[in-house]
Amino acid sequence: MSRTTARTLTALTALSLSTTAMAQGTMTFSWTARDTGNNDGVVGPGESLVVTLWASMDPMQVGFAGSTFDIAGNDEWQNGTIESYDNFFDALTDDGQLQGDNSITNIEAFQLPPFFNPDFDANNPIPLYEIVWTPDTYRVFMVEFVTQNYQNASVYTDDFGTSVEYDVVAHTGMYAIIPSPAATSLLALAGLVATRRRR
Repeated sequence: MSRTTARTLTALTALSLSTTAMAQGTMTFSWTARDTGNNDGVVGPGESLVVTLWASMDPMQVGFAGSTFDIAGNDEWQNGTIESYDNFFDALTDDGQLQGDNSITNIEAFQLPPFFNPDFDANNPIPLYEIVWTPDTYRVFMVEFVTQNYQNASVYTDDFGTSVEYDVVAHTGMYAIIPSPAATSLLALAGLVATRRRR
């Protein structure tokens, strides 16, 4: 084999591997949030925050296989109390370990493929995890929460367990904590003033 032929084969192999890696897809992790009271978009006195983590696969194949990750938050998140935390895919693992700073580590969300699993969840997006969090104080602030330290984001490509890895995109969740309706009016007014100043 000549050097030119060898270089051409090496380049074609590298291109093929690169195309395969790029073609796998993206798994986007995002949040929905609500309060436990009147669900008005803010957490007020006596209310807690319920956050749900979702995974969205693009392109969609057979369905979500599994992912291992942690959940953490900003300083405000660390100052609240996690009332409950639930991994929806903990039949084969557990809910992860709650730490003193309200981070939750070593979460393994995993489901068996359809051939072995009559309860296989093929939804896209698919809900993975839910946390109920209560602020320690009710004042005006924004709480933030995010997934991190991903070890995998696997998607099944057939019913028997063949899977591929997707690239991870992780969105930060945010929610407002408001102590009273008057504070809501003040925030709205502040936003209006800021908008006017930008013009």
